[in-house]
Order: sequence, then C-alpha cells, then structure tokens
Amino acid sequence: MSSSETRRRVLLRRLPIGGTSALVGTLTLVAVTLVVLTAIEPPPAHATTLSAPGPGQSGPPIAFLHPQAVEPTTTAPVPVTTTPQAAPTTVAPPAAPSTARPAPRPAPKPTPSPAPASGAHPVLPPANPSANIAESPNFAAICRQDGTGSGPCISAATQAIDGARSLEGLGAMALPSDFGSLAPAEQLFVLIDIERVDRGLPPVVGMVQELDQDAQSAAGSNADPTPASVPPGVAVMDWASNWAEAAGPLGSDFNWMYDDGPGSGDIACNAGTPSSCWGHRDNELGFNAAQVASSHGALVMGAAQVTVASDSPWTSDAVLLALATGSPAYTYTWAQAQAAGAR
Repeated sequence: MSSSETRRRVLLRRLPIGGTSALVGTLTLVAVTLVVLTAIEPPPAHATTLSAPGPGQSGPPIAFLHPQAVEPTTTAPVPVTTTPQAAPTTVAPPAAPSTARPAPRPAPKPTPSPAPASGAHPVLPPANPSANIAESPNFAAICRQDGTGSGPCISAATQAIDGARSLEGLGAMALPSDFGSLAPAEQLFVLIDIERVDRGLPPVVGMVQELDQDAQSAAGSNADPTPASVPPGVAVMDWASNWAEAAGPLGSDFNWMYDDGPGSGDIACNAGTPSSCWGHRDNELGFNAAQVASSHGALVMGAAQVTVASDSPWTSDAVLLALATGSPAYTYTWAQAQAAGAR
C-alpha cells in the first residue's frame, strides 16, 4: 500500500482462545478478516485504449469522433511543446432546407422582328406584289458616293431590303458573318437563297464553276446568261436567269424582288408586255419543292459580277439558276453559308 493511500480500519472483537475450539475460532477469525479486507479493497480500474484502424479497416469520420475516458498512467507524462492555436471558429449549424418552391423565372423575351403589315404574308409565284416598293433609305445615293462594296452601302441596302420584306411578314435577313468578305458572285448566291428559304422554298444547293463562267460571259455583255457550259455527266432539265445593272449584289436583289413591276427599271416590263413585269422576281423565286422533287435533280446556280465601263459607278450582275441531274462539283454551297450564320 502506498503512503498516499488509506484503508478503512476494521475493529475486531477479541475472543478467548482455548483448545480445538480456540484454534477453530482463531482460523475463523482470520478468514472473516480476509473476507472483510477483500470486500473493502477498491477494484482496479479498467483502461480503455484508442488505436488507429489497421489495414483494411476504416475509422469513423473525424467529425463524429467523441472523446473517451482513459485512466491516466502511473508514470509522469513526457512534456510536449505545442504552438498556440487560434480559438476555433464557431460554425452555425446549417439551416433546415426550405420546403417552399422557388418562384419560376420569367421566360426570356425574344428579339422583336420588324412588325409586318396587317394581313401580310409571303408573296410567291404566280402571285406578285401589287406595286413597286421605293427604297428606304435611298441606298443608291449612298452607294454612288461610298462605293457598292462599302460598309455604308451594304448597311443602307440591307435596311431597305428588310423594310420591303416586312411588308410580306418576313423578318430581317440573317446574313452570314463573313458576308462582307465574300466574292460578289457568292453574295448574290447567299441573297437569293435567303429570299427563297425565308419563303419556304428549297435552297439552291451550290454554285457550279461552269455556270459561273456562263454568268461571267453574260455580265460582261450586259445580258441574261444561258447554260452554254455544262459539266460532264450533268444534264440541265430547266433553267432561268437574271441580269441587272445595280448598286452591287444587294442592289440587284432589291431591284429583282421589290422594284420589278410597272414603272420600274425592268426594261422588259412595259404597257405592251405586262406579262413580263415581275419576271426577275419570278425567276428568283421559281422552282418550288414539287418541281425540284419531280426533276430528280438538284437546284444549282452560276453567278458573276463584272465592272463594265459604261455602267459606272454601277456593277453588272448576272445569275443563272438550273435544275440539273448528275453530280456537279460545287465552288460554294448553302451549307457553307449556313455554317457562317446565314438562314
């Protein structure tokens, strides 16, 4: 027993000792004393040891590890120097999830298109507009001053076309992002396809080099082209062509589509030949889906722009549309224009 511990004192009554009875009494007394001493001796404490999990075992998450009571050892602990730590930050328990449904977000508002005229709808052949549409703004004056390929000319002509389209219930043209860097012949192709597709007509699939050459020859002569050069293995089933002396491709498109009736610059449209009025528009919007399907071919095109001295400052533009069978090679396609943002 260590000096720091005390035991409860037990008082024993002394009994007389004599003979066997005395010996038995003495043994009995000793046994009773041992029982009493054993009963009052405190039981040894049971130590609980924490150990790290062994291989293949997983310990509890540290956030749920509760401190456990461990009996201190009888040996003096080894002093450990620790760096003072900042007081732990009290973290508020997470708020209970709300059962209320969040308010629905408003749907995004679409970009408004130009307001169509009352009862407006696309006009398709054999129907034609009731009258010519005056260009607004006057892009011809701007193009004469700045050039037919200039930014101000392109912007003003596009605005005039979009205004005319709105009278048929159509939105603004979606030109490809690289429109300004396209060759004039490719611009003519893109403009014709946009006018067709926006009215529900099948697009021209692509430009064919041989038809481009036909258009080039005609534009140099201020004439309508004909399919004189046909690729090997290709047959032309039907065709139509336009020519214009105008303020670049956009100016030609405006004249063919919106200023081609009586009193316009269409030299074939006069009092003696009223059936020829709007003929350029009919050619641009010709070849509907049924006609293309029945031909078992594809709608292809040739186009060109030539600068003729006598036409200055305007350009000479020519296009040739053809329903062709076979597999012609394309120099530029509607798919390429779409990839650049045209629609």
